[in-house]
Amino acid sequence: MAHQINGAKNSALAVLAAALLCPDAVEFNGIPNLTDVHSMRQVLHSVGARTAKDGSRLVVDSSSLTSASPSPTAAAALRASVFVLGPLLARLREAVVPLPGGCNIGQRPIELHLQGLQALGAMVEVHDDRVHVQAPAGLTGAVVNLRYPSVGATLCVMMAAVLAQGETTIHNAACEPEVEDVANFLSRPESSAAAAASRAAAGG
Repeated sequence: MAHQINGAKNSALAVLAAALLCPDAVEFNGIPNLTDVHSMRQVLHSVGARTAKDGSRLVVDSSSLTSASPSPTAAAALRASVFVLGPLLARLREAVVPLPGGCNIGQRPIELHLQGLQALGAMVEVHDDRVHVQAPAGLTGAVVNLRYPSVGATLCVMMAAVLAQGETTIHNAACEPEVEDVANFLSRPESSAAAAASRAAAGG
């Protein structure tokens, strides 16, 4: 059964990144035909996922991921490429993600993403043009207190926590539509990650 997206770009990009958590192919309806969606598909392809699009229908198959490091060229074309940080870490226990658009820690609030991942037990290294996160023994659920309700950080922690051991609670979580759409996708009975998703919760 296909997962329906509301057609908004931000929701589409976030849910496509979340598809990396699923070891089986997943189908989406309502995906807009936008340049950013094409760019996200290229990011997914660069780590071994396969996609097929027919109108507003898009299938993502992440059954055979081959890399924890998206192509810098693909990532540079899309600021939202950082959405794959949490899913890759959860799935492969490692992620090396370029900082899109030449952004750095001081200019954009990616530090909230990294602090949240550290709370789950990840080791973080920040380089000039990329961030390297590892969790060789897997992630562990935790209480994550965000300094403010960042959409990107909420998504990053929520997606990483899906495959963590134990429950994760995010305080001061963002409540934007894309956050709700990702949560709904991960909680669907037919989602391969549904059982694990039940261990992650967001609290105000």
